[in-house]
Amino acid sequence: MGKKRLALITMDDLTNELLFNQLTSLFGDSVSIERCTTEDNVCKYIDAPVALVSSVSLKVDVENKFRFGDKTKVIMSRRSIGKQGLKNLLEIPMGSRGILFIGHKDVSRDTVQLIKQLGITHFELQPEQPAQSDFDADLIITAGKANQLKDVNLPVVDIGILRLDITTIVEVLSALYLLDSKASLVSARYEREVIELCQEVSHALGQATIFSKELEVAINTNRDGMVMMDEAGRIVVSNQAAEELFKLPRERMVGRLFTRENGFPWNWEDLHTVDNSILRLHDYKLVVNASPVETPLGKIGTMLTFRDVTEIQRLEEMVRRDLAAKGHVARFTFQDIIGESTELKSVVKVAQRIAKTEATILIYGESGVGKELFAQAIHSASLRRNGPFVAVNFSALSESLMESELFGYDEGAFTGAKKGGKPGLFEMAHGGTIFLDEIGDASPALQTRLLRVLQEKQVMRVGATKIIPVDVRVIAATNKDLPGLIKKGTFRQDLYYRLNVLPLNIPPLRERRGDVLFLMQHFFVKRGHQLNVIPSALQLLDRYDWPGNTRELQNVVEYLYCTSSADEIIGEQNLPRHFLSLSKTNTLGSKNSGDLFKQLSENAPMEDYTLLLKTIKDSIAQGKSAGRRSLFRSIPGMTEARLRVRLKELQDVGLVVLMSGRRGTRITERGLALLDSMS
Repeated sequence: MGKKRLALITMDDLTNELLFNQLTSLFGDSVSIERCTTEDNVCKYIDAPVALVSSVSLKVDVENKFRFGDKTKVIMSRRSIGKQGLKNLLEIPMGSRGILFIGHKDVSRDTVQLIKQLGITHFELQPEQPAQSDFDADLIITAGKANQLKDVNLPVVDIGILRLDITTIVEVLSALYLLDSKASLVSARYEREVIELCQEVSHALGQATIFSKELEVAINTNRDGMVMMDEAGRIVVSNQAAEELFKLPRERMVGRLFTRENGFPWNWEDLHTVDNSILRLHDYKLVVNASPVETPLGKIGTMLTFRDVTEIQRLEEMVRRDLAAKGHVARFTFQDIIGESTELKSVVKVAQRIAKTEATILIYGESGVGKELFAQAIHSASLRRNGPFVAVNFSALSESLMESELFGYDEGAFTGAKKGGKPGLFEMAHGGTIFLDEIGDASPALQTRLLRVLQEKQVMRVGATKIIPVDVRVIAATNKDLPGLIKKGTFRQDLYYRLNVLPLNIPPLRERRGDVLFLMQHFFVKRGHQLNVIPSALQLLDRYDWPGNTRELQNVVEYLYCTSSADEIIGEQNLPRHFLSLSKTNTLGSKNSGDLFKQLSENAPMEDYTLLLKTIKDSIAQGKSAGRRSLFRSIPGMTEARLRVRLKELQDVGLVVLMSGRRGTRITERGLALLDSMS
């Protein structure tokens, strides 16, 4: 069997010689290689079974200068950079500007693309231009053509002629039907080379990539002016703050020497060793620092930081004024919590104890019970009393506005964003307390961000990548059933446990009726009046359930103050209209038990009412809910519709109070008295 035949087509003799040697070391004398170059000026006919072209970039040249037999398979090779070539590329200083010279613009362009695909991007690299002789760059990179660059007055980095990669070798062997016989040789040789290359280059390349990314993040997110220079004083990278500070566009900074001749206020030599030096520039007073920039390959340059002292002072003053203007201070203490009931005093005692801790507090209470009053009192009694108290209500703003209010935003984060950005409420509460009111209304997306803040003690502004540490004590409040919301999937369980470290339950006004008249007297005295109310009106006020709690009571006081004279005795007719309807209902209270039995028995058998009252009483005594569904399950033979009617009738005569939500039904003192009279 004769030798296999292969035609090798390259751009020049030097490349042809290297690839010929590479192929010969694999094929030995089993393949006859016909060598051709595109530099030949004659058209040549090739009838070998396989023709290998050294680069796809030579396709047009090959089609113009060669003709192939009908059975010739043309393979466009893929090339790789050797181990030493990669090392040479990695040692090029960061931020350098290079031009790749090979002698063929298309081959040069494809090689630049190959280098970038390898992840080597720490310097700028452009392909050569046709007939280029003047190179505007810091250095020239070439692939085996260093002898043609002897007259160029620039550093030359030779990465060597690119070799055929393993995929091309396998494709050639397959086309020549030699893959089975040469597979083990090819595998052993290239596996060994790849392993050695990975071991030596991977670490350096990975470290350089990590460093490059970290540097880019640090530069682009820092508000101070920052300029990095190489060892020669040439600017490698700068951020927008520096460009604004020196009033120079980026193209007039990067790649240029930091000198007065190039528009900078100082020479590089004057700054490369400064440490917290104060310099003046225009209207700015700057603190300047120079720090070495290190990589695994050693020192590659210096980072200059320019911090505007005037701006820092101005921002601090503005923040202080803004905090005062927005009322980010606690106005109330525990002395402002008014009441004499045992229930309220017990809650105040617990609140005073937990105020001394740093743990997160979750305040439960209906609307109007004074949750923010308690939050401010806790802050005023805490070790953070001299810090800000910042309150935010989650039911007051949309999700998008709430996010920017809580976490702040960077300049340009969205249309209408303030120049320079805006600090969020968490930042404003630094060193103090943030009060998250109506936390149950927070959207799922906000809950996720809040959880991260509570876990990490860090915030990130909208549109920013910089992490800002915050030192805040969190007090949250809600009038919703958070465990119920967790079951519905609308509130995060992990956030609930982060908030519910120290729970504090504020009882509604109807559960501490002893405070009703005490509070009314207090509010009247604050206005300079005495509370003069006839007994029947007092009875109505005392029996009213106050669904709006203390806030509603204040409204009633305001109504009475505005509609009555200072010495007028307040009667039932002076109360707001909804108390008058309560008065009509309570006229039944003057009736004895017999009258009440007669009143109810006109609607249904008395057994229905007594059984219902006894079931409600027993459920409450056992700590169970006395809701409508629970009662329906506990009373056989009574339909839900009938149950609903009977409960309404009992409420109309003041024997029960129908509560909203999971709180169920409460039996009143009159209801208990009625049951006692029947026993």
